[in-house]
Amino acid sequence: MSSTISTATLTAQSNGVATLGSAIVMTSSIVIILLLLFVGILAALVMMSLTPPRTRLEFAGMLSMAVASSCFGGPLVIEYYELVNLSMTAQLGICFMVAAPAWLVARIIANQLSKYRDAKSPVDSIGRDIKKIKKWF
Repeated sequence: MSSTISTATLTAQSNGVATLGSAIVMTSSIVIILLLLFVGILAALVMMSLTPPRTRLEFAGMLSMAVASSCFGGPLVIEYYELVNLSMTAQLGICFMVAAPAWLVARIIANQLSKYRDAKSPVDSIGRDIKKIKKWF
C-alpha cells in the first residue's frame, strides 16, 4: 500500500508547488513595485529641490497644484493600474509621485509668465512662442 500513490496525493503535491511558485512570483513583483516606488519618490524629491519657488505666492500656487494632483490624480493612477492591493504607505508614495509633475508644470508656467511679464511687447513674445510650437507639429 505504501508503494502506491493516490491521485489525491498527487493533486495535493502539485497544488503545493503551484502555490509556492505563485508566492515567489507575487513576492518578486511586490519587491519590484516597491523598488520602483522608492526610485520614483527619490526622483520626485530631487526634481522638487531643483525647482524651488521664488516667492511665497508662487510656493502657494505650486503647492496647491501638487496637492490637488496628488488627491485627484493619485487615486486615478492606483485604480487604473489596479494597485489597490498595495499597502497604504505605497499608495501614498504613488500619490506623491503623481504630485511631482504638477510641481514641475507649475514651475514651467511661472517661468513663462515671468518671461512674458518682463518682455517689452508680451503679445509679440507669445505670438513667437506659438509659431515655434506650430513648427513642432
